[in-house]
Amino acid sequence: MPELIPWEPGKIGPRIRLVREARGFRMADLEARVGLSAGNLYQIERGVHDPRVDTLFLIAQALEVSADELLGLGARIGGLT
Repeated sequence: MPELIPWEPGKIGPRIRLVREARGFRMADLEARVGLSAGNLYQIERGVHDPRVDTLFLIAQALEVSADELLGLGARIGGLT
């Protein structure tokens, strides 16, 4: 898993892109798994728009990671469940 960037508004998208690429998914793969258009996903990945909470969970599920990881909270919660 790549080193994750600490959470800041507008930084979720680049983190999603890092995870997507690390998993070997193309944009079209994520588009099919999440059900969003490539244009919407592109804007999210570029940090133009942050995803809604429900969309964040769909993306996390599609990428097989937790929403906490995409938000960069994993280090802060230290493995607590």
